[in-house]
Amino acid sequence: MATDVFLTNRRLRLSDFGFQPDPGKPAPLQNTICFYHFTQRECCESVLREGLQALRPVVCPRIPAEFNNKFLVEGFLEPLPKWLSNCPHFGDLGLRLTRHYIGNVLLRVELPLIALQSVYVADYAHKMEIRHFQESGLRILKRNYDLRSPDDIRQAYVLSYTPIADYTGGFVAPVVQFLNEGPGIAIPPSCISLHTKQPLAE
Repeated sequence: MATDVFLTNRRLRLSDFGFQPDPGKPAPLQNTICFYHFTQRECCESVLREGLQALRPVVCPRIPAEFNNKFLVEGFLEPLPKWLSNCPHFGDLGLRLTRHYIGNVLLRVELPLIALQSVYVADYAHKMEIRHFQESGLRILKRNYDLRSPDDIRQAYVLSYTPIADYTGGFVAPVVQFLNEGPGIAIPPSCISLHTKQPLAE
């Protein structure tokens, strides 16, 4: 089986291979970089007091050198992206994963422009492919990924990382990746606020 191009090339867009992209775009870069982050209700108070921690490392079999020892905070370009609940390829899978694994309290993150080089956009559709396959046995993206392990999915996901200043669209499920040098508090509380609207509030 030939190696899939998404496993060897960086910043490819699924929209260039016939998939419908999400319309979400980064907010215009002026004095700050803005994105949105869901958290668990029981964690909200500590996050607003202490900040957001980067606890998960960037991981893939052949990691680009600039992502070594980087830990991440994930978020969204919009408070409730269209792809979460109404993705033309994965339905509401993104919303189900968000509610189950991330949380339903929405925070707004506003970073100074000095942090620009640490903020990327990645295509979460690669990760949804393996979850959808586990649930249904069907391949949606129809890539040459080995779905018996997460290795290919992780590789395609990390290779999709695109600096937020360069992202102009084309991802099926765009997510924000803030990369921090090592684990620990990555975003201070001064940059975080409770969003005025709570789209997943129960």
